[in-house]
Amino acid sequence: MSKEGLRTAMRERLNLCRPGEFRSQGQKAAALLSASSIWEQYQRVSVFLSMKKEIHTQYILEASRKAGKKVLVPEVQGDTMIFTPLNPEDGEDTGAEPLLLICPGLAFDLQGGRLGRGRGYYDRYLSSLSLTGRPYLALGLCMDFQLADSIPMEEHDIPMGALLTGTGLYLGLGVK
Repeated sequence: MSKEGLRTAMRERLNLCRPGEFRSQGQKAAALLSASSIWEQYQRVSVFLSMKKEIHTQYILEASRKAGKKVLVPEVQGDTMIFTPLNPEDGEDTGAEPLLLICPGLAFDLQGGRLGRGRGYYDRYLSSLSLTGRPYLALGLCMDFQLADSIPMEEHDIPMGALLTGTGLYLGLGVK
């Protein structure tokens, strides 16, 4: 299936979800993440603020704050995405600390493929992190049904290193 065909199919499926499903899977995903081996490795976490038809991220935000992690949220400025502290006391992101970057998407596969909304913000940001040598883990976050057998990947697409849903945490993805 083409990227556009998969985007259309996933948007239709997301529209069928009840709001409680987004909350429930978000809560379960946060519990899986905070109990995982990778949770303690990162003191700086970037979390997108979920939109109406996305898995809820409020539980990951709450777990991050409770664990004393510094939380960054993405903000689009023109063609660029920047990450700002959720709370001023978290300080600016100096790029020195490893970053757990939680990424949204319309679909993911277990090879690290991610289908975004088509504007390339996360791919450009992940590429810039790689160029600067900053250590990070790109973690895709989605509803269980957003797992696809295969995502069509292009040269500029950056694979996820891990994937999190309401029922599973998959590590070691995107390794060539």
